[in-house]
Amino acid sequence: MQLRSLVLPTMLLLGVAAAATSAEAQNLDAGRAMLRPVGSTDKEAGIGVGVGPTYLGGGKQRWMAGIDVQNNWSNGVFLSTTDGLGYRFLETPSGFSMAASIGTSMGRAERDGKGDGRNRLRGMGDVNVKAQANLFLNYDSGAFHVNAGVHQTLASRRGTSADLAVAYDLMADKDDLLRADIGIAYANRNLMQTFFGVTAQQAASSGNPVYTARAGVAGSSASLTWRHAFSPNWIGSLGAGVIRLQGAAGDSPLTEKRTSPVGGMTIMYRF
Repeated sequence: MQLRSLVLPTMLLLGVAAAATSAEAQNLDAGRAMLRPVGSTDKEAGIGVGVGPTYLGGGKQRWMAGIDVQNNWSNGVFLSTTDGLGYRFLETPSGFSMAASIGTSMGRAERDGKGDGRNRLRGMGDVNVKAQANLFLNYDSGAFHVNAGVHQTLASRRGTSADLAVAYDLMADKDDLLRADIGIAYANRNLMQTFFGVTAQQAASSGNPVYTARAGVAGSSASLTWRHAFSPNWIGSLGAGVIRLQGAAGDSPLTEKRTSPVGGMTIMYRF
């Protein structure tokens, strides 16, 4: 659960791609492309819609739609709209695996703060999307799953985040999977200040008080996701959950709501 996954698109808001890993698979695979076994050749594309806060801490909800692609090649390379272009380079019989990728960081625009009241982002400036390096460590043991990630924004911003998610499959067969998960996300001072801090210059232009955001746990989440195979090629998913900002993120003058519901659905075609 990256810091960026605390808000839209949240892996298309909890509706990540899901498909059988092979024609002979007994269970529905809940993994994104970077979670699939080395040697997998699954290729999927589809669309999703989701609802969540307009920005981290925003008080207004909005619907969004987007394209979802999760492609794997037999040599371990994957291409994912969630995790970028990467390579799964380690897989052990005990259930541990590792992967690395280059993707994009989260962004934010001043217009995202528009709502019924004052736009707290007006005068704060846009936060542009940057390239981001990702390192993933995963553990799978039957119905139990642990996923950890470290994410480094490249170029000048140098924001670093880390996340940890624990999931359990409440039901899993060849056509359906019901999964519950909880997670937390950590951000360093640079990333916290970028999204939750207010400099003296920004205070003068926005009307928000000066605020220095310290490093720490940025938020937590809990969700429930159901995935269903309509056929060997068509896979649907439906998810709902809640996110909560904590620490310096929750105390920021830019935060209107600490806790927000999220939800989403996708339809994917496997080829």
